[in-house]
Amino acid sequence: MPKNATQEQALIAAIDFGIRFVQKHEQCYFDKPSLKTLKRVTDGISLIRHTFWLFDDIVDKSTTEALRTELKWLLSELAWVENAIQLKTYTSKRHAYYKKINSAPELTQVINDLKELQPSIDDINSLFHSARYNRLLLSLTTWLVDKQWRKSWGQVQFQAAEQPVAEIANRLFEKDWQDLHQLLPEQKTLTSKDYLDLRTRLENSLLSGNCLGALFEKDERSEFRIPWLDISHGMYELSTLEYLKQLCAGQDDEELAKIQSWLEKKSEFLVNAMEQSRLASYKIPPYWQ
Repeated sequence: MPKNATQEQALIAAIDFGIRFVQKHEQCYFDKPSLKTLKRVTDGISLIRHTFWLFDDIVDKSTTEALRTELKWLLSELAWVENAIQLKTYTSKRHAYYKKINSAPELTQVINDLKELQPSIDDINSLFHSARYNRLLLSLTTWLVDKQWRKSWGQVQFQAAEQPVAEIANRLFEKDWQDLHQLLPEQKTLTSKDYLDLRTRLENSLLSGNCLGALFEKDERSEFRIPWLDISHGMYELSTLEYLKQLCAGQDDEELAKIQSWLEKKSEFLVNAMEQSRLASYKIPPYWQ
């Protein structure tokens, strides 16, 4: 986006990018099916949903209610993908945890059973060819082309739409930053549960940066975001470890008990690394100030 883009121009750019991103990875899946490609589809859907919220100064909820319902449906259809990626990653022979997990046949059996329950490539192709999915993409495109968010506008929205988006970004990022400080106070030592509970909140904050961060100086932006991206990746791994712990829990087996204890230690080590990244992040000046 150009530096002088208005808030409405930024909304259009973000939604247009989100739609094209979803369609691109849908086609990538047809060409070469993979779980990571499906995850990119959900990333695109999440970006579109977040954009509706990000520009709520000019996008009234009433104009996106039906779209948000359908986006939520699509995300629910693909909700299994992240766990499937986790299982595939941690049971890969190239992964450091493979030998440890494979040492417990009961856990291996549980994981294999879960893999059997995952939708097939044909199931996903059927989803992408379904009337509901294609109607959703058509409705999103129509909403964008017809500028349907304008239907509920009054004078306040017209004025907000013409505001430079860089000014909006400053305000949004500063509020986000203050909120994160309250949720993740520097003086508090965070636990694995604290991080897992805050995962969605942090991912939304990073999505705001994806939409509007390029309005600011690249090097400063990257320096500020790197620790938080590290924390986000750490949250993803923590959720994987938590998922594996749940698979081990409630079963009377000595090997599974040992693996569960080992997973606990891995989680503690990871949280310590995330805490170091978090504390380091507070020393980096925000790039929008």
